[in-house]
Amino acid sequence: MLMRNMAYIGQYYKDGKLVFEGFNVAGDVGTFSAQKAGAFSATVNWRGNHRALDDTLKNLGYALLGRFSIGMLIRHGFEKAENFQEAVRIFSTKPIDVLAYIILAGTKDYEGMIISRDHDGFVHLDQLSATNWYLAQTNDDHFTGACQTRCTLEHQILDGLGQSGVTKDTLLNNVLYVCPVLNRLTSYTVMFNNSGAGTFDSYAPNYDDTCKFVY
Repeated sequence: MLMRNMAYIGQYYKDGKLVFEGFNVAGDVGTFSAQKAGAFSATVNWRGNHRALDDTLKNLGYALLGRFSIGMLIRHGFEKAENFQEAVRIFSTKPIDVLAYIILAGTKDYEGMIISRDHDGFVHLDQLSATNWYLAQTNDDHFTGACQTRCTLEHQILDGLGQSGVTKDTLLNNVLYVCPVLNRLTSYTVMFNNSGAGTFDSYAPNYDDTCKFVY
C-alpha cells in the first residue's frame, strides 16, 4: 500500500525530446515498468526466495559492489536501447544486484520475451513463437516445471479465452484481476500498447478478503 501511494508516471527527456515513460516510486531513481513508444516496453517481477536471509545478504553484497539495481537496469536499458533486440541484449547480460523476471514486449511478430535473471546474466529465455501465442509469468521458475496456484490458473484462463478472446478488458478483468492471480502482494498493474504513439495505463488493484498472500 505504501509503494502504491508513492508511485507516479515519470517522463524522461533528452535534448528536449521524450525518450520514454516509466512507472516510478518516489525516492528511487530507477524505474520498474517503462515504455519507449513505437519500440518496446518492459516490466519487472520478483524472482527468488524473498523471505530467505541468505538471498537478502547476497543481494546486499552485490549492491555494495556497485551493480545495477533492477530499477536502474530498466532505466539504463530504456536510455540506451532503440529497439526490442537491443533491449534483450542489455536486460539479459548486465550484472544486477537482485534476481528478477523481466517481461519485455516489442512491436513486431513474436517480439515478446520473459528473461529470467540471476545476478550475472539470464538463466532462461521464453519467447513468443508460432506455437506459443502467449507468455505468462508469476513468481515461479516455470522453466523448471514449477507452476503453483497462480501460474496454473493463469494458464487455464488464457487457454480458455483463446487468442481471439484476448482484449484489454478481458486481460485486466478475466486474468489479472482474478484472485489469486491478483493477491495482496500485487503492488500495481500496467498495460502497454507499443504501436505508434503508444499507450501506457497503470492501475492500483482493489483487494477483497479472498485475495491472499500467494506467490
